[in-house]
Amino acid sequence: MQEELIEQIRSNRPLVHCITNQVTVNYVMNMLLGLGARAVGTDAPEEAAEIAGRSQALMLNVGAPTESLANSMIEAGRRANEMGVPVVLDPDGAGESSFRLEIVNEILNSVYVTCIRGTAADLAALNGWELEENATLSLDDLQQIADRYNVCVVMTGQEDLVVYRASQARISNNVPYMKRVAGTGAALTAVIAAFLAEGGIENIFDSVVTAVAAFDVAGQKAEMRNAGIGTASFAAGVIDNLSILPASELKSEAKIEER
Repeated sequence: MQEELIEQIRSNRPLVHCITNQVTVNYVMNMLLGLGARAVGTDAPEEAAEIAGRSQALMLNVGAPTESLANSMIEAGRRANEMGVPVVLDPDGAGESSFRLEIVNEILNSVYVTCIRGTAADLAALNGWELEENATLSLDDLQQIADRYNVCVVMTGQEDLVVYRASQARISNNVPYMKRVAGTGAALTAVIAAFLAEGGIENIFDSVVTAVAAFDVAGQKAEMRNAGIGTASFAAGVIDNLSILPASELKSEAKIEER
C-alpha cells in the first residue's frame, strides 16, 4: 500500500473522466471531489474521446447501458489508451442481460483496461460462470480473470480482493452498509481511477490496493458515526470521511493481507 497517494491526490488534483449511469453520477462526482480529485461526467459520443484525452484517468460504468453510451466508452477508452491514461471498468450487472454483457465484451475487445472492479456476480459473468445467490469467488478464480484479460481485478463484497499478475491482497475493513446505498460500487471504481491517475500505470497493484483500503476505511468510519442516523447520512458520511482521511490514519486502520 502507498498511503501517501491520498495526500498527493489532494495536492495534484488529477482529472478523472467518468462515463457512468444517471443513477450514480451525482454520488460518483461528489466522491471524487471529496477525495480531492477533479471530475467530469460527460458521456456524449461527440466529445468523449476529446475529454478522455485531457484527463488523467477514465472510469467506465455500464450500469444503465445504451448504444450511445457504449460508443462513448469505446471512443474514450481508445483515446485513453493512446495517451497512456489508466482505464477502470465497472461491469455493473454484466450477467443481468445479454445486451449488457455484449457491451462489456465489446469494451474489453476494443480497449485495454487497466483494472476491472465488480461484485462476484459481475466478474463471474465475464468468464461465463453462473453463481448462486450470495456466492462468491476465490482468489484463484479472480486470478483466472486477471490473467485472461491482463488486468488488475477487484472484487468487492464482505471482503475486498485485489489480484494483479503475481500479487494478491485481501482488504478486511468490512462495511455492510455499502449494500444499502446506490452508487457505492461506481464511486469506488472512480476512486480507483483517481489513485491510478496519481500512482501511475507502472504501480497498478499498490495504487489499487490503496484506493480500496481508503474507501473502506472511510466507509467503516461512516458506518460507526452515521449509520445510526440512517442510510442517507451514511452515504454522505463516506464522502466526509474520505475527504479528511489522513495518510497516517489510512495506514494504521487499513486491514490488508498481501501475498
